[in-house]
Amino acid sequence: MDKFLEKLGLKRARNKTTKTTNPNLVAGEVQNRIIVLGFIIFLSLAVIVGKLFLVQVSSNEAYIEKLAAYTRRFETITTPRGEFLDRNGNLIVGNEISKAIIYYPPVGHESKEKWEMAIKFSENFNVDESNLNKSDLQDLYMFLYKDEVDARISEKENADHKKGDISISEFHNLKKSKISEKDFEKLTVAQRKAYTIYQRMNMSTSGGMKMILSSVSNEEIAFLAENNLDYPGFESYTNWERHYLEDLGLRTIIGSVSTETQGLPAEKADYYLAKDYSRNERIGRSGLELYYEDIVSGNKKVQDVVYSEDGFAKPIEVREGTRGDNIYLTIDMDLQKKVEEIALSYIERYKNDPRRLYFQTIHFVVSDPHNGDILASVAIKPDSEGNLYNDPSANHLDTIIPGSTIKGATVYLGLKEGVVSPYEMISDDPIKIAGTESKSSYSYLGATNAITSLSRSSNVYMYHVAMRVANARYQYNQPLYGVDMEDFHKFKQNFSSFGLGTKTGIDMPSEAEGYVGKVLQAGFLLDYAMGQFDSYSPMQLAAYVNTIANDGIRVKPRYVQYATDPITNIKVFENATEVVSILEDKEALGYVQQGFRACVTSGLCQGMNTSQYEVAAKTGTADNTYTTKEGVVTLDAPHSLLVSYAPYENPEISVVCAAPNATNGPLIGNICQPMASEVYDYYFNNK
Repeated sequence: MDKFLEKLGLKRARNKTTKTTNPNLVAGEVQNRIIVLGFIIFLSLAVIVGKLFLVQVSSNEAYIEKLAAYTRRFETITTPRGEFLDRNGNLIVGNEISKAIIYYPPVGHESKEKWEMAIKFSENFNVDESNLNKSDLQDLYMFLYKDEVDARISEKENADHKKGDISISEFHNLKKSKISEKDFEKLTVAQRKAYTIYQRMNMSTSGGMKMILSSVSNEEIAFLAENNLDYPGFESYTNWERHYLEDLGLRTIIGSVSTETQGLPAEKADYYLAKDYSRNERIGRSGLELYYEDIVSGNKKVQDVVYSEDGFAKPIEVREGTRGDNIYLTIDMDLQKKVEEIALSYIERYKNDPRRLYFQTIHFVVSDPHNGDILASVAIKPDSEGNLYNDPSANHLDTIIPGSTIKGATVYLGLKEGVVSPYEMISDDPIKIAGTESKSSYSYLGATNAITSLSRSSNVYMYHVAMRVANARYQYNQPLYGVDMEDFHKFKQNFSSFGLGTKTGIDMPSEAEGYVGKVLQAGFLLDYAMGQFDSYSPMQLAAYVNTIANDGIRVKPRYVQYATDPITNIKVFENATEVVSILEDKEALGYVQQGFRACVTSGLCQGMNTSQYEVAAKTGTADNTYTTKEGVVTLDAPHSLLVSYAPYENPEISVVCAAPNATNGPLIGNICQPMASEVYDYYFNNK
C-alpha cells in the first residue's frame, strides 16, 4: 500500500507531532486584523466620497463645461477677403455684400424629411441644376429608382459582394455603371433641382455652414422670412462676393475664389483640413488669391451651434472674424490700361495687312529692373471665335522662340570665357557644316565685333562664339568636330544666369520653365547661340533684360509689393526684393550694354532713338511654323520680339514685347519697336 502511494507522489504520515494553539491568542489576532481591514475600508470610502463631492459639487460647473465643449459643434465662417489695389492705391478687387440661404439640420430630420423639404424648397426658390454632373445624375437615379437599379445587378455580382470579393464602394460604383445616359431622360427638371438642394443639405462641411443658395434676391429672402415655419432649418445669411472694379485682363493674375458649394479642391483637401479649414470653405483657387491665401483670407468667424428643446439650431458667436489684409500690387493701372490699348490698336490696324496674315497675338511685360516690379502685363490673344481678350498670365505660362533678343547672353559668354575680345572683328561670311544648309546673317554685314554684332544682329558672330566656347574644329563644308553635351550645358548655365530657361520665381502658383531643345547635335549649338533652339516665356525675357539693365544683378519679378491691415492700414507684410544671382564679369556685361545702346543709336533699333530718353534695346526675329484654322501649315510665320530698357545710364523701366507670327513673306519692320516706343512715351510723359 505504501509503495502504491509513493507512486502517486503520496506518503503515509508517520509519527507526526501535533502542536497545540492557545485559543485566546487566535481570537486576539483575528480581532486586530478585522480592525485594520475596517480602517482600510473606511479610508477607501472617505476617498470615494471626497472624489464624488469634488466632481458633483465643487467642480460640477467645470466638468459640465468640459462635457459641453467636448460635445459642442463649432462652426467656422469665412470672412470677407482682403482687397487688391494697384501701386497707387486704386482699388481693383473688393467685396460686395450679397444675400444667401444656409441650412442647419433640425434634430431628427432623416433622409425622407430632407428630400420632401428639398422638393418644397426648389419649387419656391430659384435653383440652378445645371451643375449636376453625370455622377450626380446617376446617384439621383439610384435614389429615386433603387429597386430598378438593384434588379440590374446579377446574382453572381450580389454573391461576390456578400462574400466580400466586391467592396461596398466598388459595389456602389457597379450599380452606377448600370445606369446609362438614356436613363437620365426619366429625371425631370424639378427632380434635378430638388436633388441639387438635397445634396447641399447633406454636404459634409467639417465645421462649416451648409450653403444652400448664394446671391439670393431680396424677394426670396423676404419670402423665406414670411414663411420660415414652412422651411425648418433654412435661414437667411449675409454673404459676400468678389467685386472687380477694374478688369483689364488682371483676373487671370489676381485669380479666383471658390464658392461654398465648390469648397476645398479635392487634391488639396487634406492639406487645408489640417490647417483648420472646413470642407466648404471659400479659398483662393488660382493666381494671387491662391499664392497669398494666408494673407488675404483673414481670420474666420467661429460660432457655437447649440440646439433648442424643439430641435432647432441656435448659433452663438464665439469669436468675431476679421477681414483679410489688403494687398498692394506692383501694377500701375493707368499704364496697364495704356499698354493694353496700344496692343489692341496695332492688331486692329494690321488685321487686313497681307504681310501680317497671322498676326493676332501680342505679349507685353513692363517692369522695374531694380526691384522686379511688374508695372504692366498684357497678353492679347484671340479666343476660339476670334474675339480678342487680355490674358496676362500667358506671360509666365506661354513660351516663344526668342530669336536674336538673347544674343546679349551669348556675347557675354564669349567675352567671359575669353574666346573673343571686345573689338576683335569677325567676318560675317556664311558658315557651312557638311550635310546641312548654309548658316548666315539676314544679309552680309562685313565684319562685326562684340558691340556691332549686337547692334546689327550678326548671326555669324554668334556661331563663331559658340564654336570657340566648344573649342570646335571648323572648316567650311566639313563636319564640325569637338562639340559635346558639356558645351550645351555650358550655354544653358550661362543663359540661366540671366533668367532664361529657368523659372523666374515670380509670385504665381506656377510658371513655365521653357522648352529645352533635346537634339544635341553639333550644328544645333550654333542655333542655340543665336536664339533658335530653346523657347522662353516673356517673363523670362523680362528677367534677362532686367539683369543686363541692373548691372548683372538678377532679381525675382513680383506682382505684389506689400500688404496692410484693413483697419489700421499698417504694413503687415512686405514682399522684399530678392536677388537671385549676380553676373561675375562686369566688364563683359558693359560691352553687352554698349551693344544694346548702339542698336538704338546706329543699328537695327533706330526707330526707338529719341532725345527725350535714351533707350537700349535688342530686336529679335524667330523662324516659326503656323497652322491655320483650316489646318494649313505654313513655314513662313516668324515671330517679332524686342527687349529694351530706359534710360540707358540709370534704367527706370524695361519693356519686353513679343509678337508671335507677326510677318509673312519678305521681312518688314519689327512691329514691336513702334509699340514699345509708344509705351516709353506714355511712361516718361506721365510719370
